Amino acid sequence: MKQPLTDQDKSKIKKLNLFRLSNDWYLVLSLIGLFYFALAFFLPYTGWRHKPINPPTNTEEYVKQVIQWLLPIFPLCILSISNYLVKRVDRLKGYKKIDVSTVKLKIRLFGKLKLIIFKPFLIIIYFRPLQFHDLEKESIVKVKLTYFRRLIEYELI
Repeated sequence: MKQPLTDQDKSKIKKLNLFRLSNDWYLVLSLIGLFYFALAFFLPYTGWRHKPINPPTNTEEYVKQVIQWLLPIFPLCILSISNYLVKRVDRLKGYKKIDVSTVKLKIRLFGKLKLIIFKPFLIIIYFRPLQFHDLEKESIVKVKLTYFRRLIEYELI
């Protein structure tokens, strides 16, 4: 069943991030990515710690070296950009889907990282220790999902 998003749902979507990390982590990831991206254009001439012996002499060499400096930061940028786009599209679509699901698997992966798998297929990876603490295996829940099937709320049945 589809319902329009309420203001409370929109505020929850705004706070809900990929991998359920806090907004502070995504802010840090974005700032580090932007800083490193800007720095990468100077690194072929200045180097990271030492000035290069053979700086680039033409545009082709320069572009190759800049790409080498940008490759390590590429996954970080993709993560930040995709997080922003998913949140934006969820709010623009403007509806939520209400469904009944069953918890098939709830395990601790390593450290504080935990995994929950619902049936019909929905995976949640989260870090916060008290989040989803009342869910057990084979629990039946009523879930509210966004356009991209991200969990907004759940209620035990």
